[in-house]
Amino acid sequence: MKFLIHTTISKTAFRQLDAMLIPVFLVDNTPARFSEAFSYLDKLDQQFLKNYVKTRQPKAGEVRLLRLNKAPGFAFVAFEKEPVPTESSGFSEKKLALLVRKFVRAAKAEGFKQIGIYLDDYEKSNIFAERVARLAAENATLAHYDFSEQFKTPPTGGWKRVGEIHLYTYHEDKALTENIKEGELVAEAVNYCRTLANMPPSDLKPEGMAEAARTIANKIKNLTVTVFDEKRLKAEGMNAILAVG
Repeated sequence: MKFLIHTTISKTAFRQLDAMLIPVFLVDNTPARFSEAFSYLDKLDQQFLKNYVKTRQPKAGEVRLLRLNKAPGFAFVAFEKEPVPTESSGFSEKKLALLVRKFVRAAKAEGFKQIGIYLDDYEKSNIFAERVARLAAENATLAHYDFSEQFKTPPTGGWKRVGEIHLYTYHEDKALTENIKEGELVAEAVNYCRTLANMPPSDLKPEGMAEAARTIANKIKNLTVTVFDEKRLKAEGMNAILAVG
């Protein structure tokens, strides 16, 4: 999965996307502000979303995957309270992280290849583009992981994969790139740990876990690994570990 940064946004850019994340900010359950990306949608799709909000009256915290008439073919619409200076409302980093995970899981399930996120939407919630980029990369990578695939027969045509996530912003891309790399690095490390933790004992014996630790240590400067063998475990009185291997 690739993360591509765009420092401009246009209707032309949207034509390559399968879906776009579009926050709608509410005041008293009434739309007060749409995502900046909303203005680049086709006029008919803009009216469709406005009518949807008016007739369905969604509440803060709801998300919907809606089919559009033009590119992108779908909008993943997230509703949240409009941030105001005197209240703790709008998106928090936790809410945003969970939203990105929901978006990526939905996109993967639908077989979408290219999806988009406009990073500057969350500035009124004091989450700036660099931080949004980090959260998007980290949580998208976490959400795309599926441990069970290695134990299943791939379907015809292969597993569904989100190939590219396009990140739109008017900020400089250098700092964003570093934040994306950091987010990916953390998520990949977590996913590797998830794989080790979920592996059946018949496939990953204690020796295999020790070797995995050594492999990681060999890639990191000044990191060493000490493995306790059976003799050392007995000497340390670690009988519970010995009892279960």
